Amino acid sequence: MGRKAKYTKEQKVQACDDYLNGRKTARQIADELNMSKRGHAIVQRWVKNYHANGHTIFDNKSTNNKYSKEFKMMIVQEYLKGLKSAVDLAIKYGIPENGTVLNWVNKYNSHIELKDYIPKPEVYMADTLKVSKEKKIEIIKHCIDNNYDYKGTAAFYGGNYAQIYNWVKKYESNGEAALEDRRGKRKTNEQLTDLEKAQRRIAELERINRRQEMELELLKKDEAFEKTYLASLPKAKRIYLMRKQKIKDYSLIQELHKKRNWPINEMCLIMNISRSAYYKWLRSSPSQKQVDKQRHDERIITRIKEISNSNHSLFGTMTMYYTLRNEEYGCGHNRVYRLMCINDIKSTYRRKSKMVYRCYRNQGTCNRRKIIYITNDRSI
Repeated sequence: MGRKAKYTKEQKVQACDDYLNGRKTARQIADELNMSKRGHAIVQRWVKNYHANGHTIFDNKSTNNKYSKEFKMMIVQEYLKGLKSAVDLAIKYGIPENGTVLNWVNKYNSHIELKDYIPKPEVYMADTLKVSKEKKIEIIKHCIDNNYDYKGTAAFYGGNYAQIYNWVKKYESNGEAALEDRRGKRKTNEQLTDLEKAQRRIAELERINRRQEMELELLKKDEAFEKTYLASLPKAKRIYLMRKQKIKDYSLIQELHKKRNWPINEMCLIMNISRSAYYKWLRSSPSQKQVDKQRHDERIITRIKEISNSNHSLFGTMTMYYTLRNEEYGCGHNRVYRLMCINDIKSTYRRKSKMVYRCYRNQGTCNRRKIIYITNDRSI
């Protein structure tokens, strides 16, 4: 089972070369690699491994090392005789951590048998077995007879390590009855006892009460009024309020899940919200571009409010846009329109009535009839 190293092989080799050639100290290398306070000790350990085993010690291995029982006993004997420390033994024999050596020594001193260690990574990724109850019992007894060797049993029968482990634990706790597959075999009402019927009824009532409580908590708004109100607003403000309302809904779901442990999937169904959309919002964070845009919007709307207060809301969208452009605010007229809509800033200027004169000629005379068209007030 592979794992990704925090530092690459090239970084480790370069650090060892810099240290051995005297170009940098261990502390300087640790600071450059943003290591912890004990980073210099890690660098010195790299140097010792590099000096003893070469650059191959830093190769990224796909599996753990194999250690036989005889090899472990040899390491333990050398340590107990005081020939070398755990760190020196780990470096000498290419063991990644000196804690592994100390673990072997502790087991030996506690009279725990040291066993061969063979990784066998394939047993952790193997497919699950689909066998009968009798076959499960055979596999479990084989595992128990071999001193609970889950890994060896999984490799022998071609199964999954976790599956074999679960079978053994179920067998030891509840016997052979725990190995029966009860999926899709729910008892009918005739098969239930009076106590089981009462328990099932209580569970059903609890689900109904929880559902009603969730609906009362989540659906407190008048949806008909909200739709009518939103439809009467300009598009820019309508979109802004809808986005704001969605964020409130997401926050409410998150709060109720933490406080009352209500299932997120059920709350999303009640609120008519996609579960994936909720988790996308939960994991998302604003980018630097979005943060900069928000700050720029705040700066523009602050100036718009100042101008609007100074002239009693005389300017409309385009006049406000030209004013901001002359003051070297980088924004377009659509952006100004959106910000003014969201903050309910409207022009109070009332247009004059249009007076149209039409001339009718009759026998050399010209009569003028005045036709007046009165226009409604126009907002931004």
